Amino acid sequence: MLGGLFALACGLTPGGSVREVFFQVAIAGYLGALLNLNPLLERDGYHVLADLLGAPGLRRRAAQRVREILAGRATRADSDPLLWRYGVASLCWSALTVAFAIAMSLRCYHRLVSVAPRAVVWTLLGAFYLVLALPLALPLLAPLRQRRARTVGDA
Repeated sequence: MLGGLFALACGLTPGGSVREVFFQVAIAGYLGALLNLNPLLERDGYHVLADLLGAPGLRRRAAQRVREILAGRATRADSDPLLWRYGVASLCWSALTVAFAIAMSLRCYHRLVSVAPRAVVWTLLGAFYLVLALPLALPLLAPLRQRRARTVGDA
C-alpha cells in the first residue's frame, strides 16, 4: 500500500530530488511486497500457499522428500506429487537466483579489474560465488553422498 502511495506521489510531483526519493521508496515498497509474497520463503506467501493447498509444513516435508529421493531411500513415484513439485521448484528457483546474482556481479567485472589485478578480482568473485552456492549445494551433497555410499556398499 505504501509503495502505491509513493508511486502516486511520484507521478504527481514535478521532476527533481523529491520525485526521485518518492520513486525509490515506491520501488522498495513493491520489492518488499514481492519478497513477502514469495511462496518459497517462509513468509506470508508461503503460509497462504500452504493453507490453500492444505499442506502444513510444506517446505520442510518437501525438502525431506527430495533428500530421500536423492539418497535413494524413496522414489519419485512413492512421493506425494505436491511435495516433489514444491521441492524441485525450490531447488530450481535457488539455482536461478544464484545464476542471476553471478550474472549481475559479472556486469561489474570491467570496473573491478580497473581498480584491482585480475587475479584478485577472480579470487574475490570465486569466494563470493562459493558463498552464494553453498546454501544450494550443501543440502544436496549429503543425500547424494549417502546414495553413493549405499551403492558402493551394495557392490
